[in-house]
Amino acid sequence: MLYFFKPFIKPDTKKETYDNMTQVEKFANAYNEKEWKNFVECFPETDIKVDGVSQDVVKPIVHLVGEHHYIKWLNTPIPTLYGKTAVELEQTETGRKALRAYVITFPC
Repeated sequence: MLYFFKPFIKPDTKKETYDNMTQVEKFANAYNEKEWKNFVECFPETDIKVDGVSQDVVKPIVHLVGEHHYIKWLNTPIPTLYGKTAVELEQTETGRKALRAYVITFPC
């Protein structure tokens, strides 16, 4: 009996590498600091502060989901981002970038 083993080959193209990334990594790679700053500037300032979440995230979220719903949104798992909450994503650099790239896709 013959057995054939396919050797592991490290992806050598961008497409193969992209296909193997998590959604969090894909969003993090799509993050653009200049676009994020321009997006955040579209919203009025808010006095609302949330422990563990940067003010540049709180500001648009408060205005996009409302003052009565922002805490719930920040603590609700986001299926697109591996089921992590905004508060959890804020704990790592990759998570912070992914969260911002995700939020910027919200309709205004």
